[in-house]
Amino acid sequence: MYNKLVKKFNINTYSMIKHGSVAVITLFGVGILFGIKNIMIAFPIALTSTVMGRQNFQVKTYNKAIKIILIDLVIVLTAYFSSMNIF
Repeated sequence: MYNKLVKKFNINTYSMIKHGSVAVITLFGVGILFGIKNIMIAFPIALTSTVMGRQNFQVKTYNKAIKIILIDLVIVLTAYFSSMNIF
């Protein structure tokens, strides 16, 4: 069933495992260096950096860079507010 799903949607599992592993290693590194409270902020940054690395910056470089930075900012702020544990 898993193979059918991968073939149907043409999912690149090798890339997912490779980029996910880099993000998890970064997550543990930040957890060790900066403490447990900052792990929620580190994971979105690690995932976004891998996405930014795959973007085609040859076309409309300025607009794409600003858009990706704004998306990254929203992700980081959401992670920060969720780690504050207001309730």
